[in-house]
Amino acid sequence: MQLRASYPSNTKKATLVHELGHRLIGTLALPANFEDHPTIFLFVYDVWTTLWGKEFADAEVIVESGRRGLYDYEGAWKAALGMTASERAAKFAEFLASHQPQRR
Repeated sequence: MQLRASYPSNTKKATLVHELGHRLIGTLALPANFEDHPTIFLFVYDVWTTLWGKEFADAEVIVESGRRGLYDYEGAWKAALGMTASERAAKFAEFLASHQPQRR
């Protein structure tokens, strides 16, 4: 895994957790075209908050929401943060219950 050297230290930390989230989701049996950002955003904000605090998490949501390209990060963050932490956790638990790890 590589991170951009130009990222500020906090964004590097946040990006590492985000990318590890992709790897976690990648261990599950999912369709090839599965968009995992909405699922990752169910837990990554809460991980950031636990590790580095709410101010850190809020700042990194702004960073990620500003990213442009093939995916609507801003919309996915609005959807995820439109739920309470408990609602996000319940939705993520529901997701995990319906998706089994891949056999290797």
